[in-house]
Amino acid sequence: MGCRTTDFLLSQSLRSQNSPPFIGLAPLKSKFQDGAIEKTRAFLGGSPSRLPKLFQSFPYVAAWCVTQALSDAYGEADNGIYRHIEDVLGISLETQQSRRMLFEGFCHVCDKLGLPSRGFDRMVDVYLLHAGVPVAQLPTIIEALLRQEAAFGPPPVESTVLLNRWEDDSLEFVHPSITTPRRAILWDETAWHATLFARVREATTSFQPVIQFEERFAEVLAQRLNGRGNSASQSAQGLMPVPKPRLMWQNGGLSLRLPRTEGRIQLWQDHETRPLRLRGGEDWMLPQPWPKHMRWQIGTHGGELTFLSASTGFAIFDRATGYLVRDSEGARRELEVDAADAVILARSSFSILGEAALESGAHGFVGFAQLGAMPVKLT
Repeated sequence: MGCRTTDFLLSQSLRSQNSPPFIGLAPLKSKFQDGAIEKTRAFLGGSPSRLPKLFQSFPYVAAWCVTQALSDAYGEADNGIYRHIEDVLGISLETQQSRRMLFEGFCHVCDKLGLPSRGFDRMVDVYLLHAGVPVAQLPTIIEALLRQEAAFGPPPVESTVLLNRWEDDSLEFVHPSITTPRRAILWDETAWHATLFARVREATTSFQPVIQFEERFAEVLAQRLNGRGNSASQSAQGLMPVPKPRLMWQNGGLSLRLPRTEGRIQLWQDHETRPLRLRGGEDWMLPQPWPKHMRWQIGTHGGELTFLSASTGFAIFDRATGYLVRDSEGARRELEVDAADAVILARSSFSILGEAALESGAHGFVGFAQLGAMPVKLT
């Protein structure tokens, strides 16, 4: 099969409603995969200078080769990125020029597909996002999904919104230092991994994988289940962390996302002595002025949240996911943010590139910014 035919098949697959939302997991029959890589290497002929021509001639094959390499190999021995891409493409990516050509070509494909491509801390982050959860990190994600299931019940497959929230909440069981699968899962609003988890759990031994990643997912899950004890007893013994309330920006307002619990969640705002008793599994809209300090209690576990305690601080939320990505309690205005479309909140007025923020209730100001390679100035 030639590259042109494979490119057409991938373009159709990536636009299919039933396809995984990650370029690196686009369905392509295994007998065609090796051929696509072989012909891509032959097209480049060992020269990175032909990268622009590759992305112009066979954009979907090129993007698939980059992300599929990371899906298969990233995180196995180390967190190297470019060397895996080099191995697949058969070229050197040691120079900044060659890496820039790869990045621009890849981002153009993302733009054609309507996928995010800008606003990342590093060029490689966009490849990792569209590779999805690497195979080497499947044990971490499957462990988190199993713990979420043990603590809060099976995935609610009857609603995509609830399922996506269930999947996002499972990341509370992933160590904060593990960022690659976290970014992919938070971006994906279809809850693809949670849906796959539910399919495998329901089908058990009769599960029929559609792509190789699904086959590997089922294998890792089976291995984990065969080697684990009783999830409920582990939870009861306190061996599993308790998900925490988190601040979210959604539906044009600031809310507190409350984890699902068996009982009520107690919440104290600022200097209040009597707690609110809130139902778990819901989003509670914060009153205004926004509280600066909140203390919460879930059973025997508790914690605190601080939000814009200083009048000169600001908080940045990812508009796509609603999650708080960075905050600053002081006057510092130089921050790197992993988001392309940002919502910025503050207790005092400010401007973004000369445009004044909107006043939102008492002592609240909201601004919106598209983030990219150039810095965005707040004044």
